[in-house]
Amino acid sequence: PKFCTNGVLYGMDRVFKPMLFDVITKPLFNSPEYTITANIFFKGNVFVTLVDPTPDRFTLLIQHDSILMNQYGYTFDNGSSHLGDEKILIEGEEMAVGAMTARAEAHLINGGIRDFTKRQFYSLRKPFSFVYTNNGALYAESGEELRIEKTWETLNGPTYAIDREVSLASTTMARLVSTIDSYKEFFELLQLAEMIDYDEEDNTKLIFTNITGDRCILFIPENGSFKYEELKLLSKEELVKKLNFCFVSINANSMSDYVIPNYTLSNVTMPTLQESDLSTPFKTIFNEIEAIPDGNALKLVNEGGRKFTTDGGIPLFASDGLIYLTEGLISSGSN
Repeated sequence: PKFCTNGVLYGMDRVFKPMLFDVITKPLFNSPEYTITANIFFKGNVFVTLVDPTPDRFTLLIQHDSILMNQYGYTFDNGSSHLGDEKILIEGEEMAVGAMTARAEAHLINGGIRDFTKRQFYSLRKPFSFVYTNNGALYAESGEELRIEKTWETLNGPTYAIDREVSLASTTMARLVSTIDSYKEFFELLQLAEMIDYDEEDNTKLIFTNITGDRCILFIPENGSFKYEELKLLSKEELVKKLNFCFVSINANSMSDYVIPNYTLSNVTMPTLQESDLSTPFKTIFNEIEAIPDGNALKLVNEGGRKFTTDGGIPLFASDGLIYLTEGLISSGSN
């Protein structure tokens, strides 16, 4: 040891390597061509949450700096000579810390993705956001394919360099329902029931009036699969009650995630927005439906024992919920 005026100096026979050099962030420290992503994770205070040696704990998706600069308008500003003065800009505007955190969490996946051949959903660190594998490829919840250009194996999961940013759902459920032709009859019933309207703060944004400010799961029947003409003759109040059974509120059910086949492992019983006839002036009771994962579909069983099923396709992700196409209109009761 060397004794100094302000302490003791020891020499070491090896260098301690931070775990961040061995986990999914490994390429961000070893490869300068990922500088923008590395600084987003640093500025967004995400690095510290990834020091977990559990195998296949995460999957990380990153992009080469040239992709971020040329396709999305990112630039990296070194700032002054002081460490920490660096800035990330998009189209000349500096990214806020919150935006960097959200951006990082949209590329951080819970669980290791290795098998791309089967359909499997994986949640992102960003709540209620997903990617999925299907037929040998990786997809964002928007349906965009995320092409893998390079792979790293690390201590706690794989890291993949991809050809684009992960695009999350940005359209409301109401807007999606209004634009998809196979949902036309259901959309018209929502209009008759006055359950769909424009947002008061944004008159270009369609919303459901029965779940204002909420997130939900919606089960929609395809055109021609239910008694559309009969339902049109119902009063507004009767129609609202009927259609409310198709909505499951995320907030009211205190759900931390969506129910999705190839992701949700067990059966889930969920109250719908349809008020039960058993309600009293003192207590409101809602009719329930049980969701049972079954391959690529969900089996749905109401309290009367009647069974329904989703069509087995990829559910439609929206900014405020998740939409399933069902074989017929789901309803309460045994008939």
